[in-house]
Amino acid sequence: MTTIKYIFSSILILSIFFSSNGFTIGEQQISDDDFNAVKNIDWELLVRDRLKLEIYYLSFDILTNSPLKEKDLINGLYSYKAVVNTRILSHNIEKLRQLSEAKLLKLDNQTSVDIRAYIEFSTDSKKILTYSLEGSGEYMLVNGIKVKSVKFYYDFILNFLPNCEVERYNRILESEIVQHHF
Repeated sequence: MTTIKYIFSSILILSIFFSSNGFTIGEQQISDDDFNAVKNIDWELLVRDRLKLEIYYLSFDILTNSPLKEKDLINGLYSYKAVVNTRILSHNIEKLRQLSEAKLLKLDNQTSVDIRAYIEFSTDSKKILTYSLEGSGEYMLVNGIKVKSVKFYYDFILNFLPNCEVERYNRILESEIVQHHF
């Protein structure tokens, strides 16, 4: 009987060890490969096709009872919404390229994300790129895929927020907790 317990315990320990790739702390990487959010985007063509940007934003310092999902912000739980038209986006082509060319690191998608900003680029006919930012700066969602945060994605929306929100937003982003993740 002791031998059976020993074998069972050994199998259990080995399966746990190999399934977690050894000792991991925090989020587990899905792949070591870089991930591009959207490849081969012709932003100039999209601007001619009436590209627009929608930002749904809930201040990072507002407490909620449970983690917020993208649909919560889209369905009205936001403190600020901006719709940015094609003319303004046409002056930000280089920044748009940086968003789509950024190398992102995929993360295990098992933990919930507390979304504070939902950003959607679209034309009249389709969504081009969406990304969602959470409050700790640890990770974000890009086209629904959980990735390690990239500060540029957070910085991109600053030009489209009201000044009072920019001050709060910067205060949160400059905190030690968030800086640790960038």
